[in-house]
Formats: sequence, C-alpha cells, structure tokens
Amino acid sequence: ATPTRALTILLAQGTSRLIMALMQTILILGIGVLVFHFHLPHGWVTFGELLILSSIGLIAFLGFGYFLSGLASDENSAGPLVNLVTLPQFLLSGTFFPTDSLPTWLQPIANNLPLSYFNLAVRHITTEGGTLIETWPYLLGLMAWGIAMYILASRTFRWS
Repeated sequence: ATPTRALTILLAQGTSRLIMALMQTILILGIGVLVFHFHLPHGWVTFGELLILSSIGLIAFLGFGYFLSGLASDENSAGPLVNLVTLPQFLLSGTFFPTDSLPTWLQPIANNLPLSYFNLAVRHITTEGGTLIETWPYLLGLMAWGIAMYILASRTFRWS
C-alpha cells in the first residue's frame, strides 16, 4: 500500500536471504575446516575472502532467481524455468568437469556464465592460494551478471 519501487522490494528480499545464506556459508566453511581439515592457504584471511566472494555470488544468483520468478506465470512454472537455467550452468561452468573439455564453440559461452566466474574465483583463492584482489576479472563478471539480473528482475517484478 506504499509507493515502493520493485527494485527496493527485491533488494530488501535479497538482503534478508543473503544474511541467511552467509550464516550457512560460515557453517559449511567452519565444518570443512574443523571436521574435514580443509586447508585455507592464508587462514582467516582466506576465510574472510571466501565470505566476501560468497556474498557477491549470492547477490548475483539471487538476482537470477528473482528475474526468473518474474518470468514465471505461477509457482508451478517457476521450478522448471529455474531448472532450465540452472542445470546447463552446472554442466557448462566447470563445476563437475573442466570447461576445456567442452567443444571449442561452446567454451566462450561456458566461460562467461556467472557460475563459471564464481568457480574460477573460488578455485583461485582456495587451491592456488591467490587473493580476492587477484580475482578481479571474475568479480567484475559476477557483478555485471548480478547488476543485469536485478535490473531485469525489477522490470519483470509483479505485485500479484
């Protein structure tokens, strides 16, 4: 009943979900370090960098979800629509196998997916001992996707 813009509603929803997802991220990283002895190359610095990276990724992926939910006509069509986007990203972004093994015509698409940027940044920080600053190209790509998705989500947002 107040004259609130769609983008404001989306950002507020995103912030609340981000807080919950960050708490889950802290729990998962904590269990990984304490129980499974996951090695963080720079200790607490790496832990903090992964939280920042996770925040940026979560914001971008939430924007994706809000955009897709705006396209869906009802809750029954939202699930298949999200799966239509999510499954190819899992398969093409290097989550399960390297993108180098994909056909050459598909690699430019696969390397520019938001999950690809996130995966590359996480790998650089955790396995190569890099820093968050060194992942700036991946961060820019991820942020560009996030901004684009929130803009599109604000255009497809419906009050019903």
